[in-house]
Amino acid sequence: MITKDQKSEIRQALINYTKQGAESYKMSQNQVANKLGINAAYVSAIVNGKENVDKSEISDRYYILLAELLEIELEKKYWEVFRTKQMLAALAALEDAREFGRTITIVGETGCGKSLACDIFEKKYPTECFKVIISNLDTINDIIDKLMSKLNIKLETRSKSKKLQEITWVLISMRMRGGKPLIIFDEAEFMSHVTLCAIKSLYDHLNKIVGCVMIGTEQILRNYDRLKKTNKTGIPQLYRRIKFGIVNLPPIDKRYNEFLSEIKDKELVKWLRNNCENFGELHDVLEPAKREADRLKEPLSYELVMKINGFNW
Repeated sequence: MITKDQKSEIRQALINYTKQGAESYKMSQNQVANKLGINAAYVSAIVNGKENVDKSEISDRYYILLAELLEIELEKKYWEVFRTKQMLAALAALEDAREFGRTITIVGETGCGKSLACDIFEKKYPTECFKVIISNLDTINDIIDKLMSKLNIKLETRSKSKKLQEITWVLISMRMRGGKPLIIFDEAEFMSHVTLCAIKSLYDHLNKIVGCVMIGTEQILRNYDRLKKTNKTGIPQLYRRIKFGIVNLPPIDKRYNEFLSEIKDKELVKWLRNNCENFGELHDVLEPAKREADRLKEPLSYELVMKINGFNW
């Protein structure tokens, strides 16, 4: 349940965020609605201090979505985001791609914070950064439609070629108006041969104008290699274009010093270092453990972590 004070805080932050000419202005009300996938009437109503839309009370879920966009904490956070070497390298690569319209591939271990870096970058440039998450079930049509949705493009055609032309035109138009758009394909190791050929088409039209980033694990490089060796149509040409735009993130330092510096239980620190393979696993263990320790009003310990996870190690 969101309190009245929290709603008031969200409303004021939203006013500043969407007010033309304000120092914190980033998006218009319509852009906020499009970004969150909600009806613009709700955004307008909240800005104007209304509690209802069409006689229905505005649900807390709209405030929760806005709070996330506006980076307002509604609950106590039990996980701190650290600017690790991996994150700093990913952010620098994203900035370079956006600034100079480069096509790059960011490669890093599972759980090293690649997706988190993308989320942070997307929040920094909410009207110019468009992230699409690739699924292993996605077809090329699915991916193109996801990108069109991000760009708020509505086009009544089944033609993949025409859709890609429209995407290209919208992105180039943004650049011509002084923007620096960037498209990001996260989990890019799931891209099929056909999808990679579509990326080549985007590259040919957008290179040095609009940035395009593929981000994933080393499997994406193995996919490139496999398709290149079998001489799949378009892959050698794509690889030639992107081979010098591959950014390998530093390996994870599994001592996790930034994350574990405040934990006093040495046995727990040792266990975490021995059993967590990456930052993601560290988060999955520590966040619920810290929350439970807070609820029980007892220190974070090895025994508590073993107990709440049902471990007997």
